[in-house]
Amino acid sequence: MAWFEVVVVTNEAVAEAVGEALRPYAIDESVVREQLGDPADLAPMAMLPDVMVKVYLEEEDVTAALRAEIEAVVGEVGEAMAEWGTVSPPQWQRLTKQDWAYAWREHYHPLRVGERLWIKPSWYETADLPTGADDIVIELDPGMAFGTGTHATTQLCLKQVEKMLQPGQTVFDVGTGSGILTIAAAKLGASEVLAVDTEEEAIMATETNLARNGVVEGVRWLRGSLKDVSPGKWDVVVVNILATIIVTLFKEEDLWSYVGDCLILSGIVLAQEEMIQSLIAQVGGQIESVTEQEGWLCFVVRRS
Repeated sequence: MAWFEVVVVTNEAVAEAVGEALRPYAIDESVVREQLGDPADLAPMAMLPDVMVKVYLEEEDVTAALRAEIEAVVGEVGEAMAEWGTVSPPQWQRLTKQDWAYAWREHYHPLRVGERLWIKPSWYETADLPTGADDIVIELDPGMAFGTGTHATTQLCLKQVEKMLQPGQTVFDVGTGSGILTIAAAKLGASEVLAVDTEEEAIMATETNLARNGVVEGVRWLRGSLKDVSPGKWDVVVVNILATIIVTLFKEEDLWSYVGDCLILSGIVLAQEEMIQSLIAQVGGQIESVTEQEGWLCFVVRRS
């Protein structure tokens, strides 16, 4: 049995849109995103802005018609996202059984984020990481849910959670994806964490990853949105979702009412900065910092 690997090269700003367009065609709807550069180099500029979005298809499903359809879909995404970056035509490669066995693992390497956090795949030995005594290791495998630690918005949020969270505080992770931010919060000493996502795949991934990291106690997870969560204030609320959804959460689901002290927002591109600033001003929030990585922004907002 053989498989086909389909590769599209773009940048971080467009990679998510490309991945979502390709997801329905992929085995188990799984998408791999590999940022180009040297992941073993801890220097801030070691990783390049280009991203390879990869999906895998069973050979028997790959017909001329399917190839044409996928190429057309990728072309449409490229046209729609032209303002944000270029999208290459799909590259097709047939993989043998042996190639397939290693295809996933080759694209995921341990990654250091912030001062103390390490993201590592399950097949990599923790003992092989150059960790310090106070470092925290989050074990995470690629899957259907967004949030493997390679995306700039996830890294921005991880850095701010590490910086802002004090042991014993409560955390609300809105749009948890793989659960990576929830795991980080729990391991950084949060007394209670609630993870919420509208996608069933995300909640399944979160449950699996929480168990893998041994942080089930004190953590709850729920499939739903803000309206499904009882009103209450959380010390730290983190929202790593696209800016258009953040606007909806503010205007229609009263996101600000859940914030007790600190709100961390990401999924925002440079062109949307003023829009988010206006939203924050309308609710009376105080912007403490805005950080940027690869064209993405992360806001830290405090109650005045």
